[in-house]
Amino acid sequence: MENTAEEIRVEVVPFHSPAYKQALGLRERILRKPLGLTFEPEELAKESDYLHLGAFVGEWLVGTMFFVPLDKGIFQMRQVAVDRQMRRKGIGKRMVEFGETRLRNGGVHTIVLNARLTALPFYDALGYRQISGQYFDLGIPHVKMVKFLDGPIDGDR
Repeated sequence: MENTAEEIRVEVVPFHSPAYKQALGLRERILRKPLGLTFEPEELAKESDYLHLGAFVGEWLVGTMFFVPLDKGIFQMRQVAVDRQMRRKGIGKRMVEFGETRLRNGGVHTIVLNARLTALPFYDALGYRQISGQYFDLGIPHVKMVKFLDGPIDGDR
């Protein structure tokens, strides 16, 4: 399928909408099933307070992610997933940039995330900086990363 970045639209996905259900399916296929994990109802109930984003080509949801409020002005990026057929087309970058703009406009100053080591170059290229050593989560090597939305990372924090 030959899709360009211009055909991709990123938008907020309302909780419990049909697009949210598509996003759950994508997250399960890409992130959960390979690890033998399923969604628990209690876990999903918490997601009503999160900012969910979806990337679409027409009505096809090709990417998803969400942001969790942690503290005043601080959100955590979680469960970024792009359909295998659609990788390397700028979808992840478009979702991250959309989310950063929306959060910045809402007064958020910091985004944190736990990156799989395999995704480190992706987040590094988007201005996220490693703030921890390697650790394992569900047997997968990760690092903690941060991006300050209101100025350079070297500023006083």
